Amino acid sequence: MAKYSETDIVKGRKDLRNNAVAGYVVNDQGKLVWRIVKGGLPPKTRTRRSISQQAAQRSFNKYWKQRYTNATSPASSRAYKAAWARDINYGRPDGLRSNSSYKRNPGRLEYEGVDYGIKRYKAPSAKQLENLFYGRQILAEKREKTIFDPMLQ
Repeated sequence: MAKYSETDIVKGRKDLRNNAVAGYVVNDQGKLVWRIVKGGLPPKTRTRRSISQQAAQRSFNKYWKQRYTNATSPASSRAYKAAWARDINYGRPDGLRSNSSYKRNPGRLEYEGVDYGIKRYKAPSAKQLENLFYGRQILAEKREKTIFDPMLQ
């Protein structure tokens, strides 16, 4: 329950834009203080405007053009082309957008008809998980052997 009500307002009652009510009330020390005595409406959720496929294609091309201009060697340009092809061919359903949030990062997000490909990443097989586990074990053992401790010397 609120500490003050609308009847506690002594002077300066004001109806705020969000339908809250505020005014001067007398606090415990007997001073006049400005307080909001009745809460307003809940804040509106932010909505993003939808974008056209042409706008999505434009931001996709701009993103990958910037990536390509940073490719300095033939190897990095090959890597760029492979990443670009992966982005077009593979799609993640949880990254699918049809609004302006796509324009913030077209490399990570997907837009239907632009870079939301028909291929999907599949879960690793049991054999792949087993090999990954053993590889991580070997790396951990190598790290333990190469730890430099000046107190041991």
